[in-house]
Amino acid sequence: MKNRPIVGLVMVLLAVWLPATAIGGVLDDSKPLICAVMHGTECGAVTQECQSGPAWFLNLPVFIDLDFKKMTATTTRVDQDVKLSKIEHMKELSGNRLSLQGAEGDYSWSALLTDYGSLTLVIAGEDIAFTVFGACTPR
Repeated sequence: MKNRPIVGLVMVLLAVWLPATAIGGVLDDSKPLICAVMHGTECGAVTQECQSGPAWFLNLPVFIDLDFKKMTATTTRVDQDVKLSKIEHMKELSGNRLSLQGAEGDYSWSALLTDYGSLTLVIAGEDIAFTVFGACTPR
């Protein structure tokens, strides 16, 4: 019980320091990134229902490989199905964040990457949408 404040302080310091050192600089566009999809939500306009869960549960890619030199996003599902999408628009935002956009088949997508490695991705199709959260690191 006496060590609780110290443990709490160490956890706070690690939470602040680790992202800045271990993952910091993720947005160096000279290096490709590999992103792991952690969690997603799928919503349908017709059913007016949503379901959330891990990527494999929603049949979403579990890995996204971003190559800034080739301007491509390659996704890999649990069943090893691989798809390639062109990054059509890339813009640096304030706060050392990066916006990416593209389209593939009947879907358009938009992603936000932060310097500490977080990924927020939205995929929109006719009458369906996915919101995805993940983490990225240099490959």
